[in-house]
Amino acid sequence: MSPIKSVAVIGTGPAGAIAVDALIQEKAFDRVRVFERQEKAGGCWVSRNEKQVPLDVDKLSARTADAPIPIPTQLPASTPALAQHRFTDSHIYPNLHTNVDASTMEYSQESIPAIRSEMSIALHGPDTPFRHHTVIRQYIEDLLNRNGYQDLVEYNTTVERAVKDPKTGKWELILRRAGKPGGYDYWWSESFDALVVASGHYSVPFIPSIPGLKEWIDKYPENVLHTKQYRGPERYRGKKVVTVGASVSAADTAVSLIGSAQSPIHAVVRGRYNPYFGDWAFRHPSISRKPPISRVESGNGQRTVYFEDGTSVSDVDYIIFGTGFTWALPYLPDIPTRNNRVPDLYLHIFHQSDSTLAFLGAVGAGLTFKIFEWQAVAAARVLAGKAQLPPLEEQQKWEQDRIAKKGDGPAFSTINPDFREYFETLRQLAGEPKAGEPGRVLPPFEQEWLDVFNAGHERRIRMWQKANEAAAKSKLTRFQAASSHRMLISGSSAALCALALPFAAAKSLWSDSPGNYSSFITTAFPLGNGRLGVMPIGSYDKEIVNLNVDSLWRGGPFESPTYSGGNPNVSKAGALPGIREWIFQNGTGNVSALLGEYPYYGSYQVLANLTIDMGELSDIDGYRRNLDLDSAVYSDHFSTGETYVEREAFCSYPDNVCVYRLSSNSSLPEITFGLENQLTSPAPNVSCHGNSISLYGQTYPVIGMIYNARVTVVVPGSSNTSDLCSSSTVKVPEGEKEVFLVFAADTNYEASNGNSKASFSFKGENPYMKVLQTATNAAKKSYSALKPSHVKDYQGVFNKFTLTLPDPNGSADRPTTELLSSYSQPGDPYVENLLFDYGRYLFISSSRPGSLPPNLQGLWTESYSPAWSGDYHANINLQMNHWAVDQTGLGELTEPLWTYMAETWMPRGAETAELLYGTSEGWVTHDEMNTFGHTAMKDVAQWADYPATNAWMSHHVWDHFDYSQDSAWYRETGYPILKGAAQFWLSQLVKDEYFKDGTLVVNPCNSPEHGPTTFGCTHYQQLIWELFDHVLQGWTASGDDDTSFKNAITSKFSTLDPGIHIGSWGQIQEWKLDIDVKNDTHRHLSNLYGWYPGYIISSVHGSNKTITDAVETTLYSRGTGVEDSNTGWAKVWRSACWALLNVTDEAYSELSLAIQDNFAENGFDMYSGSPPFQIDANFGLVGAMVQMLIRDLDRSSADASAGKTQDVLLGPAIPAVWRGGSVDGLRLRGGGVVSFSWNDSGVVDSCKADLSARGSDVSQVKFYVAGGRAIDCSS
Repeated sequence: MSPIKSVAVIGTGPAGAIAVDALIQEKAFDRVRVFERQEKAGGCWVSRNEKQVPLDVDKLSARTADAPIPIPTQLPASTPALAQHRFTDSHIYPNLHTNVDASTMEYSQESIPAIRSEMSIALHGPDTPFRHHTVIRQYIEDLLNRNGYQDLVEYNTTVERAVKDPKTGKWELILRRAGKPGGYDYWWSESFDALVVASGHYSVPFIPSIPGLKEWIDKYPENVLHTKQYRGPERYRGKKVVTVGASVSAADTAVSLIGSAQSPIHAVVRGRYNPYFGDWAFRHPSISRKPPISRVESGNGQRTVYFEDGTSVSDVDYIIFGTGFTWALPYLPDIPTRNNRVPDLYLHIFHQSDSTLAFLGAVGAGLTFKIFEWQAVAAARVLAGKAQLPPLEEQQKWEQDRIAKKGDGPAFSTINPDFREYFETLRQLAGEPKAGEPGRVLPPFEQEWLDVFNAGHERRIRMWQKANEAAAKSKLTRFQAASSHRMLISGSSAALCALALPFAAAKSLWSDSPGNYSSFITTAFPLGNGRLGVMPIGSYDKEIVNLNVDSLWRGGPFESPTYSGGNPNVSKAGALPGIREWIFQNGTGNVSALLGEYPYYGSYQVLANLTIDMGELSDIDGYRRNLDLDSAVYSDHFSTGETYVEREAFCSYPDNVCVYRLSSNSSLPEITFGLENQLTSPAPNVSCHGNSISLYGQTYPVIGMIYNARVTVVVPGSSNTSDLCSSSTVKVPEGEKEVFLVFAADTNYEASNGNSKASFSFKGENPYMKVLQTATNAAKKSYSALKPSHVKDYQGVFNKFTLTLPDPNGSADRPTTELLSSYSQPGDPYVENLLFDYGRYLFISSSRPGSLPPNLQGLWTESYSPAWSGDYHANINLQMNHWAVDQTGLGELTEPLWTYMAETWMPRGAETAELLYGTSEGWVTHDEMNTFGHTAMKDVAQWADYPATNAWMSHHVWDHFDYSQDSAWYRETGYPILKGAAQFWLSQLVKDEYFKDGTLVVNPCNSPEHGPTTFGCTHYQQLIWELFDHVLQGWTASGDDDTSFKNAITSKFSTLDPGIHIGSWGQIQEWKLDIDVKNDTHRHLSNLYGWYPGYIISSVHGSNKTITDAVETTLYSRGTGVEDSNTGWAKVWRSACWALLNVTDEAYSELSLAIQDNFAENGFDMYSGSPPFQIDANFGLVGAMVQMLIRDLDRSSADASAGKTQDVLLGPAIPAVWRGGSVDGLRLRGGGVVSFSWNDSGVVDSCKADLSARGSDVSQVKFYVAGGRAIDCSS
């Protein structure tokens, strides 16, 4: 035989890629060419979104579906682009992972990068051996690209025919480069001495022949599919599904449908389960095993599947076949297939009739990529003439013996359990290159490969066992299964590529490009632990991470030792009688005598930027950044040349640090870490010692707030970390594979010193030693200890509540930055669900015991002077920050709010009450507040004259007690706040001398940011009515024995104007004077406080149609929230109000309008659609969506005393596009939890309530669904 000098390889999957490497390393061939019909390398690991092609069941069952196509008579040629389906559609969907240990998949000389997805970590722990499909595809492509192999590949090129020319002895290949639809294909031919077929055998689905199936597909072409076409469970939500098959893809698909499809999923199995996994997947209580299908019927509108045991399932929506694939070689007309295998292959590789034809990957294997490598090296050495095949008779005997042992079907190609024998046979055939001779060397087989391989299967089985046991124990209903769905596994036929496993979708924000430094606040993803906040921008080479610490403020006593919180030096209360008299005489007036200046008010400010410089990187590919809301971990990864880089970051509450890690499959470049702060007056000091950078400074000379930040760099396994300093930076030399840092920071702000005893200094100890100790303690821990501790802590809070909405548009497959940028009405349930989860994530990240409560920007600012000082506005914004917190299981995180009110508001607020209002009773604050006890009025009455903050915030005090029923907390913490506010208002209410109707009103008052200074403002009256009502409702729980106080409340409560007046055009008046202007579209809904978030209208008067009509009239008049400032918070407030009216379309319209107009690509809410960032609507969106899901109103003290039932309406305003969704863990007033799901019409059809916390009060709760029908939630 003439020497082989040219070789063609078909395919660039895992077998094709290693074949090219093995052939090139032999240095024996003049020409190696590779032909790949897809647009990139990776084979069955390439992911694409394609339209489902209807199945041709006749051809697929007969295994004749992939037929040869006509070839032009003359070449080269151009023809119209081929329209025939060639089965190049992808197996992959977004959350596909391998389900075998990556170390058992990888080639012997190239490691698969240790890039672990957050989803896989959540399911399998920080040492998870499973890898996301993108890591595998990139791994394959990088092998192919090594040393310029990419230049050997013709992509988008199909081998349409390959035949051996008997005259020349060469393989003649006819090739077609595919053009775009509507364009042209280009045809040509090339000749080669040898042909390597590495195109795989998982392209053409096999569908068994079933009577009636063809007619079914004709009627419902998209409702019968193969697991190759499966793209996740969302499409099947609420649908009745039959799966067919018992091996990998069928099992994974059936399991993935739990919690989405109707229960049970009907799984057709013959009993021949996958030998690695057995039947564990099919033991789940939500899966019903069925015998083979005998026929299906779809006539007369029925969709019935009949089984061989005589049973049937009717109204079936989908049939999904996981029934394997057909060996198809349409381009090799002279090479037949038999019994779904290629016969006449020696060692599954060499064709016995022609040793210049080799097949790679023609096996059913477990150690897939390794087997491909052993096959490729053996083939390369045989083709290079360096290894010899045995005589033909011996080759034929090998096949005959194997048929006798395994049979002449698919089992013939199964290597298990004879791995060692097969590997060693190929290694001996290939031999080792002689000294100095080129070629790839195969190491001996290692038993550890098989042990690790089997351990991965055991890990998977254990997960199934736990899921099955938990389901059986709790007898999961549909909504419960949906909530636990994140812990179940799912799959598709792509599993056959390497027993691959796609897991259930996790909620995350992600992008395939870095953020923009000039647009930090709209593009960076935030992390936080309550006190520390960071925002990585995700730059490739010079990463910039924005750093914040919650207490870093300039101003107050840190700029002036005489700072007074805005309070005057002498009392102004003497002006009040004259102000009131004028207003009662004229209806309106002014409070100019009470207004004040606010010097040294100060501002929240950014701490610094952390810089991570890896030098100039090139050939960036495969970039993705991700914020996983299930674990609160940020990650990004990319390749630069042959190097994979993964970066992760999180902010740990248990360790009080933020952590940032870099890792790589090979050597990292030199990395320089630094801290940047642009302040110059005074400029901070940045220094470096050992492996740590310290930033130390003050916000103002001498008396300014002291701040300190420390970054400690850790290089695991390295002994050379004692001195990494270079000037004021840390440099880690090139060559490391892993580096991580811990970031700690603090200030000398101390809220407990915000009182007269401490001279309102708000000053504590120098933070330097505390920061040093925190960073040192954290740096002593391994990354593998820090991260699980953080995730466990975070998930312990986040997982207390779950909302599950459908993904009808397949939005999970698109970058969320793109989804948010392009979001438009009528909306997208996936995005709404994502932002709901994001709102809860942001609250967890910005409100933890020991921190300050989230301010106008939560915790995150990139500015030294953020808008509105980044302070606390308490006429809607601070309140909205805490909407639905208790209802969605985050009540334990509200401690910062109570501490802030008790330590920062109340002490100075008591002085304000006396100096502005002449009372020594109680405390008061106004709309705008800093962290230094600014409780007085500022200088413009329309927003400064707002002493009702104490009453409104007392509403949140009550809510926390109502949901938690924590009497000890209420007595010790909540009630003192509420009582002080009530005492203040007892001292300020006066008889109405304008209408002289005998009621008590507030005078003076300004409705928040709107209208004149007047009396009896609706908003105030409603707030105070509820404040007094809460005192009476919680009297027993308060433990208060001050009966004179209670009597005063009872007395004034009886004559208090409740603030509900219907005006001349049918509106809820905003003032007691009927001066509302119709179609005044002011952003605030202050006159509707009592509708939402209050209850004096919605609960006490909710059955009065005249009043509810007035609420509707007011809402329509107030507009959509676009007209006045176009704020997000104005829209979500309107959404919540419409939801309580059960006007679903308006509620959903306002919600989606807010997302469309105000939410940036990183999910942050922007005030008017563009910066500044204002976090209130992020939290308010959660509150609005909760109101769409449940109506659980506070009862008045009178109703509670009378034993009136607590009527809970489930699903008052669920949009149709949220069909088939569910809620798990929604907290109830009075104690208890309810979970429920709804049908495709948005009507709740299943619920379960745990009311054990209520004791004997259980009978007082009644559940209803839309339309008023009662529903039993007791079981």
